[in-house]
Amino acid sequence: MSDTQLSDQYLYQSSLKSDPEIKVSSGKRVPFVVDLNQGSYQNGVITIDATAQLNGSEGFACLRDAYIMLPYKVSMKNGATPQTLPANRFCSTLKCVNWNVIDSMSLELNGKTVVSMAVLEQCSRSDELQPSTARGAFVSGVATANGIMGTWNYMLKVKLTDLYPIFNELDLMANPQIRLRFRVNQGVSTVAVHAAKGMSLTSTTLSSANACSVMVAASMTGNPMTGVLATSAGFSIAWGAVVNSLEPTIDGTYMPITTSRIYVPFVHLENPQAIISKPVKKVRYNDCYAQWFYQRAGTGKQSTQLNAAFDLQLSASVRNAKYVILLPFAEQTSSFASAAVQ
Repeated sequence: MSDTQLSDQYLYQSSLKSDPEIKVSSGKRVPFVVDLNQGSYQNGVITIDATAQLNGSEGFACLRDAYIMLPYKVSMKNGATPQTLPANRFCSTLKCVNWNVIDSMSLELNGKTVVSMAVLEQCSRSDELQPSTARGAFVSGVATANGIMGTWNYMLKVKLTDLYPIFNELDLMANPQIRLRFRVNQGVSTVAVHAAKGMSLTSTTLSSANACSVMVAASMTGNPMTGVLATSAGFSIAWGAVVNSLEPTIDGTYMPITTSRIYVPFVHLENPQAIISKPVKKVRYNDCYAQWFYQRAGTGKQSTQLNAAFDLQLSASVRNAKYVILLPFAEQTSSFASAAVQ
C-alpha cells in the first residue's frame, strides 16, 4: 500500500473518531449584594460593600459581566389648578435611556482605591458601549389639584464596563473584595403652563449630582401633553433612585426589589490540568476537490421541468465528503450567442 493510501486511511479513520471535548467550566451562578443605604436614598449616594460578602464563594468572579440593578422613579404632580386629564405613559421618559442617571463613582478593589469619585461622561459614549435598555412600569394618576398625575417606575440595568473602562481589563479573580460608591441624579423641576398651553421651565432644584435625567413631551397639537394640560395649570416633575421628592415613600407594588444591588457572575472552572496538558480541543483539516463535468443534466433551457435528472460519479479518491457544490457555467468555445448552460 502506498504512502498516499496510508495517509488517506489515517485521515479517514481520524475523522470518524471524535476526541473527548475539554470542558473549561462546569457551571455559572450570579450572587448579588444589596446596598448599605437601608432604605435611605434622599441624598442620592448609594454604597455597595462587597468586600466580605463574596469571599469564600465557589468559582471565579467575572467583573466584566457584573452589573447594577437600580430602581428609578419619576413622578409628575399637578399644581393648584386641575388638569384636563391625568398623564399618560408618553408624557415623560428618561433622557438618553440610562445616561444621566449615574453621575459619579468611586471603586475600591481588594483594599485599594482604583477609581476616585469623579464625574462620568454624560451623553457622550459610543454606540458600542450603550447599556441595556431600561424597562418602565407606568402608573396612571389623577387630574385633580395637587395630585400625582403619573408615576414612571424604571428598573435600570447598568453594566460596570459601561461605568468605567477599567472593568474591561479585570480578569477572573477569586474572592473579590469590591466596594462601589456612586451618586445618582436626583431633583425636581417646576413647569408653568401658559394660556395657549405652552410650557416654560420655572425652576429646577438638584438635590444630588449635576444633571436632569428626564424630559417632558411637547404640548403642541399631536403630542402626548396636548390633551393633558389645562390652561395655566402648572405641574412639577421629580426623579430619583427608588424614591423622589414628590413621592418620598418606598413602594414595592410595581418593582420586584426596592434596593439597589450588584450582581457578580461566578464561573466554576474545571481542573485546569487538562487544559494545560492538552490545550488544543479539536483540529480539523478541511480540504476541497474540484471535478470538471458537463452535460450531466442536459443543456440549454428546460421547457417542461426545472429539475432534470442528474447523474455524476465522483472520483474514488474523494473520502468522507461532507458537501457537494454544483456550479453551472456557459460553454462559449464556439460563440457567445450559441452558448448553452452546462
